[in-house]
Amino acid sequence: HLDPRPLAVKRFSWRPTGERVAERAEELLARLEAAEVAVEGDPFFMGYDAPWTLPFLRRNEVAVEVADG
Repeated sequence: HLDPRPLAVKRFSWRPTGERVAERAEELLARLEAAEVAVEGDPFFMGYDAPWTLPFLRRNEVAVEVADG
């Protein structure tokens, strides 16, 4: 069980390769920096689909915890 925490999230589809996840994490961090939103910790990957799901139907997210308030 995890306590609730505020996250900023970038959603993407296709296979979550290491390169693709890293690119989306960089995009997310750049947007947060531009908006002057403080982050806490490192970005992390969240995937929701079975391995046999077609790539264009996959739902993936890169998230990072943001400062509350």
